[in-house]
Amino acid sequence: MSSMTLSLVQQLVDRLSVGEQAQLLAYLAPKVAGIVTSAEAAPSESTTWDEFFAQGEALLADSSDQSMTEAVTTMRR
Repeated sequence: MSSMTLSLVQQLVDRLSVGEQAQLLAYLAPKVAGIVTSAEAAPSESTTWDEFFAQGEALLADSSDQSMTEAVTTMRR
């Protein structure tokens, strides 16, 4: 199952009848609610943005002559 892609899952869901799609939604709803609840316990948005900007500043400091895109591409390799 780990080799399934989102597009394959979407194609499989499209094959389901409307009733089966409703059953699938009823099955997934508690799982999604659990994810949303755990996301609410995540750090505050301002902390997240502060970390994001701090990482951007560090990236700029490390990249010397590189553009932001070049630096990110280099980091991903």
